[in-house]
Parts: sequence; structure tokens; C-alpha cells
Amino acid sequence: MHRAAAALIGVLLLAGCARDRHELTPDEARLMAWWVEDVAHGVARTPGELRTETASTGLLKLALWAEGVPGRTGPWEPPRQLDARQRRWPLLRGFMKQGWLAVVERGKLAVKPGVAKADRELAEPVVDAENTDRGGLDLSVLGLAQAGDNATRRFETEMRKARVELDSAAGAQPWAEEAGKAKAVGR
Repeated sequence: MHRAAAALIGVLLLAGCARDRHELTPDEARLMAWWVEDVAHGVARTPGELRTETASTGLLKLALWAEGVPGRTGPWEPPRQLDARQRRWPLLRGFMKQGWLAVVERGKLAVKPGVAKADRELAEPVVDAENTDRGGLDLSVLGLAQAGDNATRRFETEMRKARVELDSAAGAQPWAEEAGKAKAVGR
């Protein structure tokens, strides 16, 4: 109980120190987007990376969310929303290496046309779950940070960049969306 009280006091003090700057800065939006996507893509990151010296209130709230339950013992586990994506990543990476998936401009995944029916039936439910979780996680992070319009645009831009880069590195082909159809970009 004392640990929980100490953690709560620490949070209140940190929030008080940052209260004059609530809005995520461009650097904070970039940090949070890459932190989330790195964790989802299996890259070792820690919640402590989100506690910068000049953190805004929004970034501190995200750090608390990432840290999880105060006083918890054992190894760190990502928040539930992020954990589902992290657990799904090895399967998605395998689909990407097989050449089955494309990453579209808005940072979502799609099964490429021409993938065999049996493979498509295997991949589509996994891709649908991933896209749903990507959208839900974006909303959760933006809601926790209470991001305004500018911070939301910055975060969404950085999140798309991170997803396209990390998914492409794993083998997903970048695709452009034109008039409701996707086509390969630069390959």
C-alpha cells in the first residue's frame, strides 16, 4: 500500500511540474509513435523512455499508461492494447516475408491481390484484427494524452511513418491508395 501511495504522490508531483505544458510537442508525438510501434514490432523499449525531463502532461499520462499497475512486481508487460499487437507480430512478420501483405499509406495492412485463396483465408482475419487494434490504440493514446488538433495530426503523421518503415523493413510492400484501389509503390 505504501508503494502505491508513493507512486501516486510521484505522479501528482510530476503532473504538477508539467502542468504549464499540456500539449504534446512534435518531438513528443514522434517519441510516442515510435515507442508504440517499436514495442508492437517486438523492439525492446521501456516505459521509462517516455519520462523526459521536459515532458508535457500528455506525455506523462502516456508514460503512466505504459508503465501499468504501480507496485507490480516481475518483468514489465506492455498495456493490454499493445500486448495484443506485440503477440501478433511474429505471425504478421511471417506473412510479410511470404510477400502476402502490403502496407497502405494510412499505416494499415492489406492482403495483396493474387495471394492464394487458402493463404488469404489464413491472413485476412489476422490482418483485420491488427488493423482494428492499430486504430483502437491510436484512439487510446490520443485520448490519454488529451491531444489537441495539432498534436493529433503530428502523432498520426509520425505513426504512419513508423508503421510504413517498420512494416516495409519486415517485407510488407508499400502501396498507394488511389480511388479506392491500392497499387504498388516503387517496386
